[in-house]
Amino acid sequence: LFDTTRPLGWDVSADYSIDPSCGALYNILRTTLNVQEPTLHLDAGLGFRQDWNTAVKLSSFTLSGTFPGLQAKICEGLTLTSVGAQLLGIRSMEMDPKPHSVIDFGFAVFGTLAVSVPSSITPLELDYRICEIGEAVQLCATLRGNVWKDPLGVKGLVVCISWSISYPSSLILP
Repeated sequence: LFDTTRPLGWDVSADYSIDPSCGALYNILRTTLNVQEPTLHLDAGLGFRQDWNTAVKLSSFTLSGTFPGLQAKICEGLTLTSVGAQLLGIRSMEMDPKPHSVIDFGFAVFGTLAVSVPSSITPLELDYRICEIGEAVQLCATLRGNVWKDPLGVKGLVVCISWSISYPSSLILP
C-alpha cells in the first residue's frame, strides 16, 4: 500500500541492537549512560532509485532512533531525561592511491539533560549531543529554549548558555 506520510521510494523499519562491535557508541551507551539493552527502533528512507536486482545504492545516510522512557542519572543533580542515537554514513572522496568514493561512519547520542540548580524550583534543561569526531569524543549542550529566566531566583536576569568539550577518545573510552 502507498503510505502518503513517507517520501517516495523504499523505506525500512528495523530494530537495531547496538553491541560491542559498534565500538565507542556501545561504550558510551553502556558505561556512561547506563543503557542496559541498547536497541534502537530505526526508520530510514532509501530513496526511489533502488532496484530489486542490484545492491542498495546509498550516497550518505543518517539512521536515527530513541530509547523510549529511558532516563539515566549521571551523578547527583545531573539526569539525562531522554536518550537517542544516530548512526551516520557520510560519502566522501579519498585521493590515495587514486580517487575513489568511500563512506565514513560515525555516531551521535542526543537528548535532554536536566541539571538541578540550587534555589531553583525546576531543573535547568539542556539539549545535548555526544558525537565521535575523528579521534575525539565531543559533548555539546545548549540551554533548551536558549534562555534561562530568573536564574537562582534573581528576578529579571536572563542568561544564555551553550558549551562544549572535547577529549581524545582514548581518554574516556575503554
